Amino acid sequence: MEFKRGEDFFRHLFETVPRPLLVCDRGGEILETNPAAASLFGYSRGQLLGTNLLGLVHDEDLSRLKAGMESVTPGEPATPTVKFLTRRGQTLELETRLQHTEFQALPLVLAFLQDPADGKCVQHEGCQSSWMLETILDTIPQKVFWKDRNLTYLGCNRALAFDAGLDHPADIVGKTDFDLSWRASAHLYRRDDAMVMQGGTAKLNFEEPQNRGDGTLFWLRTSKVPLRDPEGRIIGIVGCYEDITDQKRVEESLRKSEESFRLLFGAIPHPIFVHELHSFGFLEVNPAASVTFGYSRSELLTRTVPELLVPEERQRFHDDMRSGEIFKSPHRKWKVLTKDGRSLTAEIERHRFDLVGREVALVFLQDVTHREQMEVELRQHQKLQAVGGLAAGVAHEINTPIQFVGDDVRFLQTAFDSLHAVLRKSEQLRKAAKAGSIPPELVAELDEASEAADIEYLMTEVPRAISESLEGVERVATIVRAMKQFAHPDQGEMVNADLNEALKSTLVIARNEWKYIADVEEAFTPLPPVQCSLGDLNQVFLNLLVNAAHAIHAVVKDSGQKGKIRVETSVQADWVQVAVTDSGCGIPEDIQSKVFDPFFTTKGVGQGTGQGLAIARSIVVEKHHGSLTFSTQVGQGTTFFVKLPCSQSQAGMSSPANASTLRRGISSG
Repeated sequence: MEFKRGEDFFRHLFETVPRPLLVCDRGGEILETNPAAASLFGYSRGQLLGTNLLGLVHDEDLSRLKAGMESVTPGEPATPTVKFLTRRGQTLELETRLQHTEFQALPLVLAFLQDPADGKCVQHEGCQSSWMLETILDTIPQKVFWKDRNLTYLGCNRALAFDAGLDHPADIVGKTDFDLSWRASAHLYRRDDAMVMQGGTAKLNFEEPQNRGDGTLFWLRTSKVPLRDPEGRIIGIVGCYEDITDQKRVEESLRKSEESFRLLFGAIPHPIFVHELHSFGFLEVNPAASVTFGYSRSELLTRTVPELLVPEERQRFHDDMRSGEIFKSPHRKWKVLTKDGRSLTAEIERHRFDLVGREVALVFLQDVTHREQMEVELRQHQKLQAVGGLAAGVAHEINTPIQFVGDDVRFLQTAFDSLHAVLRKSEQLRKAAKAGSIPPELVAELDEASEAADIEYLMTEVPRAISESLEGVERVATIVRAMKQFAHPDQGEMVNADLNEALKSTLVIARNEWKYIADVEEAFTPLPPVQCSLGDLNQVFLNLLVNAAHAIHAVVKDSGQKGKIRVETSVQADWVQVAVTDSGCGIPEDIQSKVFDPFFTTKGVGQGTGQGLAIARSIVVEKHHGSLTFSTQVGQGTTFFVKLPCSQSQAGMSSPANASTLRRGISSG
């Protein structure tokens, strides 16, 4: 069994007493020993603990010691003289004083050993022990005191005398707690003293207040034990205490700090989880987590992280945890599952830390389902706004083919009227020939109608007019299809798409923006399908083309000269790249880091919202797990690079550019 010890002070006393002393239970098992006893028998303290005192006794005295231990009672010690055997086999005949005591209701036997023939030595050791005890008492930081049965002070050490405002420890003799600076706490102290003496048991390591005469409050950690005479009778009390006021202040400060953090933890409106790093079990959640997921706190604490994810996200979670990627990419979006089966989109940020030797993860979750819907609406609004901004140009693009289609149709109408007269005379001639009589005047009328219609001219021009009309209709149909594809809202799902075709449609939509100021060069490489939100990517391409046209216009202005826009596609390993290059003014160095910031624009008031590139970056980087970067040289132009994974299977791959590159996207030169 484990023997619990009291204050360090009593340990010091126990270990420095030169007389061999052992603490045993009533069966003789040694629970504690001082160095003098261990040295006497030739064993270490560890070797003696747990052994039985009876096992150290010569066989002929075994019954004597056993009887003495069984007969000892409070106030009636036994003092048999017993022969002991040392580790080396030496026989020592020692006077053994067996004294009963109790510790926390556990009956114990104190065994004091001494050579009965060595009285002078004992007396000398007693003097030495007294001097050593006084030295220890005045050296240790604990305050030590002892009182008689009337609770009058018999003595104390220097530390306690200083607390009491006394010049010397001897000045406390004859005083009571009512005579000292802590008289306000005297009743409390004396009640505890009386309980210790009446019960005959120690009261260890308890906390109590101390009110000084000047009103100052201190907190003490105190231990008190009964003071007994050689016969075991209680004749007073011995106690010690230490000032733990600073510790209590720290504890109170920590308690208030913990309470503040707990209130803050509970008040944060976004879900917060603490979970085991490897087992994923929740250790704590805040109220917002219960509200968001529909579970009570106790229900959440019985669940694990994967259980709150939709099934298709769970494998990604395990993969990212194994690779550590989950801690490297903050604000990643996940699909989570509520208690009632609803799927929410959440941005989740995780931090790993050590909690009292346990590896845990702190998880911050933000429900962005509504925000995503708003972003979709914003992007759709931006697309429609872009189409609105291009409406005049698109109308002009449609008006040109419509005009020549109209002219051709009117020509065909006139040609038909002329041909109708010829056909009518031809029909009359056919009927006359069929009747067997052709009047000469009918032939003359047919010749006259044919000459008026100019048949040879019509045979040449009518096919040309029909061809031009069909071409104009197809041109209009192409523009309408491009507008429909661009402006149609996305349904939310990813589809496989040919980016070359998407770029061609976008070039049609933006044609009126660039045709007067730039020549467009297409350099399209056959591309593998890209799983994407095509409507969103069309918006990205349109923003880049319009920006390129505006950058060139800032250089050529109304000079009549033209710049150049090059649209190039390529395949790079598992990535598809779209590059849009302009021969415009370039981006000054002092604003290169801001081009993707929301609402940042270099255009005049009313000419730009500053949302185009910010939305483009959100679509490419966050939604498609790609990258949007640029290379620029002032005065020579800029190239924007859009990189996208070839399929959704690569969407979880590391982005082709690091975070700083994604933020600035700069490769000047």
